[in-house]
Amino acid sequence: MKIAGIISIALILILPSTHALVLLEVASNSSDKQSAEVNEELFNLYNSRRDFVYITMIGDRNEFAYDRIKYDYNFHSYPEIFFDGGYEVTENTDINSIINKIEKCNERDKLIDVKVNATWIECPCQRGLFIQARIKNVNNYVYNGTVRIYITEYNSRYDDYNGMQYHFGFLEFAYIGNVSIPPHEEILVPVSWDSKINFPDIDQDDINNLAVIAAVFNSTPHKKFAGDGTNPFNAYYEDAAAISIAPNTPPTVSIIYPKQDYLYISGREIMRMPYTIIIGSIDVDIYSYDSNGIEKIELYQDNEKIREYNGDFEWKGRGTHSLSAVAYDTTGIKSLDTITAFLL
Repeated sequence: MKIAGIISIALILILPSTHALVLLEVASNSSDKQSAEVNEELFNLYNSRRDFVYITMIGDRNEFAYDRIKYDYNFHSYPEIFFDGGYEVTENTDINSIINKIEKCNERDKLIDVKVNATWIECPCQRGLFIQARIKNVNNYVYNGTVRIYITEYNSRYDDYNGMQYHFGFLEFAYIGNVSIPPHEEILVPVSWDSKINFPDIDQDDINNLAVIAAVFNSTPHKKFAGDGTNPFNAYYEDAAAISIAPNTPPTVSIIYPKQDYLYISGREIMRMPYTIIIGSIDVDIYSYDSNGIEKIELYQDNEKIREYNGDFEWKGRGTHSLSAVAYDTTGIKSLDTITAFLL
């Protein structure tokens, strides 16, 4: 219940952070098959090692993401990964190549430390996050740089080519600003991010799905190239990165077959369409994951529960219908994926 004049504050997370995190910004396209492969590889890698953070810039779905990869990085093609602000760049989707570049970035001296925390604030005038980034200069000289605070969704609202949810999907920058920090001093950067402006669908129920990443970039430009040496850009190397993310993120659930905006006949995928058409019945395939384990998956048609999903479900009918999969982890946290189709 919301009461006018009362401020509701919900803590997302306060975590210790380290300046050693490598930052990956991934240029991705939801209609590109290789981008989908990288999406899966990076999520698996992130769950096996936590010496990096990554942000998926879904250029065809989010204009703020496209502006970042186009105008700051002059990206060449999808997928393309920019490590530590352009210190390393690759179009190679081989996971071993990605790991090698992460480890190369780990060898860099980063003498800036950043910590970030975020709280949910809701009142009559604002709904969103209050973010605090603490930046410490452990150098013996004045540090000049730029702070960028990224708002991402752990389970993105956007799906990749294979119908899988993106992870750490970029929404927008909560803050971009220059800093000048004297030797061995610390500054505090307080930021308010109002979700109502560009993402009014985000509310307090989504706090476990939001991840805030703060990164500090050096002010010294370096001439680098995207693509195969074809697209020049000025790289400003990242010197510190930290993430604020809920200790219990929601489960991942994706209806991977059928996919949105395709034509299916007798269960076979035929071609991409402006909307989904299913002629005949189709076997539904659902992917789910959670580090705590999946308790159950419920299926809903047109918001009415059909049954629990056990790996076998045939969807058929007449007319326009929605199908939703609701996954619950073992702690009771849930998430949802929905597809709408015209059934014949």
